[in-house]
Amino acid sequence: MYKSVKEVINSVISQSSVHGIPRILSSKHRYQRVLWLCLILGTFGVLVHQLYQLFCEYKSYPIKTKVSMKRETLRFPAVSFCNMNAMKTSQMKLINETKLYELIMPDESDSNDDEMGNQMNNESNNAEIDYTDFDSIEYFYDDEMIDPMENQMNNESNNAEIDNTDFYYYDYFNFLNFWYYSNDYDTNLYEDDTLNDQSSFNQFINYEKGQQELKNDPRSEKVKVFKNLFQNMSKSTRKELGHRIEDLLIECSFNGKQCSAEDFTLFQSLDFGNCYTLESDLFIARRLGPMNGLQMILQVENFEQKENFLDGSGVRLVIHEPGTLPFPEEEGFTLSPGYETSIGMKMVALSRSKPPYGNCSEGESFYQTYGVRYTMSTCLHICRNINVIEICKCLPSENIVDIDYMDQFYSLPVCSLVENNKTKKHNFKKKTCEEYVFYQIEENKINCGCESACRETVYKNTLSGRVWPKDSYYRDELLNLTCSKSNHSYCSEYDSDYLEYINLKDNFLKTVIYYEDLNFEEISEEPLYDGFRFLSDIGGTLGLFLGASILSFVELVQLMVEILYYFQYKCLKNKPAVKKNRIQVEPV
Repeated sequence: MYKSVKEVINSVISQSSVHGIPRILSSKHRYQRVLWLCLILGTFGVLVHQLYQLFCEYKSYPIKTKVSMKRETLRFPAVSFCNMNAMKTSQMKLINETKLYELIMPDESDSNDDEMGNQMNNESNNAEIDYTDFDSIEYFYDDEMIDPMENQMNNESNNAEIDNTDFYYYDYFNFLNFWYYSNDYDTNLYEDDTLNDQSSFNQFINYEKGQQELKNDPRSEKVKVFKNLFQNMSKSTRKELGHRIEDLLIECSFNGKQCSAEDFTLFQSLDFGNCYTLESDLFIARRLGPMNGLQMILQVENFEQKENFLDGSGVRLVIHEPGTLPFPEEEGFTLSPGYETSIGMKMVALSRSKPPYGNCSEGESFYQTYGVRYTMSTCLHICRNINVIEICKCLPSENIVDIDYMDQFYSLPVCSLVENNKTKKHNFKKKTCEEYVFYQIEENKINCGCESACRETVYKNTLSGRVWPKDSYYRDELLNLTCSKSNHSYCSEYDSDYLEYINLKDNFLKTVIYYEDLNFEEISEEPLYDGFRFLSDIGGTLGLFLGASILSFVELVQLMVEILYYFQYKCLKNKPAVKKNRIQVEPV
């Protein structure tokens, strides 16, 4: 049995599997013991540093990208298209005597085009603005009129010199300048605390000032006015004003099988009015080439466009993953009338890493809330819409995502069209609020939390085209096919002989969409440094610097057990013996 703790430690260490430690005890000379002790302490320090580096590498959760090629039958993507003319002139009677009607058809209304084109500014383009005449300027805050002379210059003379370039007395900058130059910001201007930060509001005003110093494009401003007024119409009215799929679609087939207008679903766009999506689980691509893809003949109904309002005609087309929402205002491409456009596709399947290795979103809660499949674009659009609605209590002037969830908010007014109850002029607080919310989102001060989808399918497109249709096909087939399906105005106005000679080629277009390769690229993110590799590197590091392994740590357990056993033995040995009293019984 061991006589001391030192003897216990020496016994275990002398048989240790860790390299170098037994040398400390077995060396006969002191300098040898010192040398081995220094070597062990040095390698142990390097070991600790290396283990720390490995831990940091593991906690950074690095990823690697794996690219592979696969081949199988592919589901055909969803195809959405919009006529770039949002409204039909034959349906303008539905909005007669409205500002939208006056904007589009000024020659048939009592107001002039200049006044409507600048109705958001409340000033004529030719009107001369006197920047020093404060008495002629009206500022609005909610339902009260604010006198800038009383609030802004109460300590200055009315004849004080004013920098004309610092004030913008048109549009909602009336409201912004009052707040900016009065140095009297209302920190409770909006109910949401995220918008009540004074420094952030100052940055927003400076940004808007810089934008206002740039000259506006007249046509872009007119489009903005149109979108605001069009947004103010009910969904049912916008649907009636737009093009019907029965009129747009002349012929449709997939893989040689006919498709019809009933296969399309309607969604609305603020820029293009009625849009339509074709999507089916039965559309499976098994072969390549145009004959095994989707073919559509469309007409743009040029005769329904208002002259001098649109600068062109065509169809906006988006190819997107089935189940997702298209955004033709931002993505896709334009098809020109008088041409056949061929679109060859290659599919790319993306798979991103989930936390902690990545920040992708599965979108399950998103789908449960909004009833639509998650994409980053959809998330960002809904985020912008919802924040404006909740904070400003009005509809945003930009496109509203066309889903059932948003229908509950259509009773609200459009932010840029809210009027002062007393003066019936624009209440700039709502417009300012909308612009400020957008600014906060774009500067990431309002976090939408929109990450990339964990699984996503994208399509690489190659476009080519040719002039279409030929005269013989146009005269002998296309016109007869079109007029046999719908009673268009040009079919009823002209007899069949005259139809052969009129030129309606610019009214039609054809598109062919197909897979040009069934081999698709699969790009996936995978952990570069997972737990198994981390443990392997720890073992390698321990073996390199100390020659240790997992079993080497058992020796520590053994040492603890031996020490405890030693103290237990020592305690029992030093315990005094208990004398037992014996009773002797004599025999009777």
